[in-house]
Amino acid sequence: MKKIITIDPKNCMSCWNCLLGCAWVHSKSKNMAEVFHDPDIEWRLSIEEVGDITVPLHCQHCDDAPCSKVCPTEALKKQKEGEEDITIYDESLCIGCKMCLHACPFGMIKIKVDGCGIVKCDLCIDRLKEGLEPACVSVCITGAIKFESADNYVKTKQKENAKKILSDRSD
Repeated sequence: MKKIITIDPKNCMSCWNCLLGCAWVHSKSKNMAEVFHDPDIEWRLSIEEVGDITVPLHCQHCDDAPCSKVCPTEALKKQKEGEEDITIYDESLCIGCKMCLHACPFGMIKIKVDGCGIVKCDLCIDRLKEGLEPACVSVCITGAIKFESADNYVKTKQKENAKKILSDRSD
């Protein structure tokens, strides 16, 4: 059953644990004190504030990923890991054309700190291989970020919508 990362901004308290957890998992040192002060850290997520609401954002790993379609060297390509189809980046194949930045409809591909190549969410593929959730999910203390079945997410949203429709009719 395919899983996706879902975000509930109502539960986000702007703690940035998701960013730090992701940075720690992808760091060489695996030392949080070093990660926290590393000027070359490659942020794979974004935190956007809209008014008083904070929204953590990440790569959507689109089924028909536009970034991988425009990549002339296949540095970005789809890879299956268990049930998940992950858009993986292979830095050794990247020529730095930045076409993927233009193609991503969510703006979730970033230029690396050194300006050579890109950085994006890899859904913590090494953690998935170990049966673990992506780091951003596992460190989210409020449950604002979840790794859940796409089917369950849709069913939950449908039920929420039905309740909203019914409550609007009773007013």
